[in-house]
Amino acid sequence: IQKLFNKMIKNTVESTKSFNRWMRGTCLECAPQYALGEEDEPIVFSFYTDISADPNVIKMMLTLNNAVQKAFASMGKFLDNWKRYSKLWRQDKHAVLEKFLKSSPTYVEYEDKLSWYRKVKMQVKNERPVSDIDFIQVSCHPLVADL
Repeated sequence: IQKLFNKMIKNTVESTKSFNRWMRGTCLECAPQYALGEEDEPIVFSFYTDISADPNVIKMMLTLNNAVQKAFASMGKFLDNWKRYSKLWRQDKHAVLEKFLKSSPTYVEYEDKLSWYRKVKMQVKNERPVSDIDFIQVSCHPLVADL
């Protein structure tokens, strides 16, 4: 997702290649110019060179890229907090239950397992399921509901 945001920022500036310059004193677009002959890629005079070199645009692109990096770093920290529960959603619940039942557990082992799950359930309930991180809202409601 971060790569998409960075690409969007870059494409915003590159989209100015579509805006052709006008010939001096007219409202007519400059025709493409061929440097070494008609076989080469034509040179199209657009606003791209001016806009992409503008210090304010460059500064804004860097600011946006930094904001995206900061937001995703913060989102990573938020999600790292949830990784301690990854065992619960990565394992096949039915397979874990079958394995436990095949071990012929005692009443005490059942009680230990249930109390462990109650403890985890309480920990999950105490977590923030939704977090607003800069311009991103991360919702873990589906994860909480599945656990």
